[in-house]
Amino acid sequence: MYQEEVFFRRLLCHAAFQLNNICHELHLSDPLSESIWKILKHIISFEPDLIIGRHVDQLIMCSVYCVGKLTKFNMRFKDIIDKFSLQFTLDMGLL
Repeated sequence: MYQEEVFFRRLLCHAAFQLNNICHELHLSDPLSESIWKILKHIISFEPDLIIGRHVDQLIMCSVYCVGKLTKFNMRFKDIIDKFSLQFTLDMGLL
């Protein structure tokens, strides 16, 4: 049980860090970011089957896109992927 708690705690920390970065890059408002965070916490806490076979970044990108569509925020999925790719490139020091 302890190992599962540590795993989910680390997963939540990683998701929060990545979400903060992508929301900053996409210039999303705080209320929009909060809505996305609530969706991610729900997925991680209550829908663990959605995590199996997926990277947490996929869940973040889909959550950002979903909230954007629901709130009529004008963004394409390609924009989200481009920002994630740029962030990954910067993290890896490839630029």
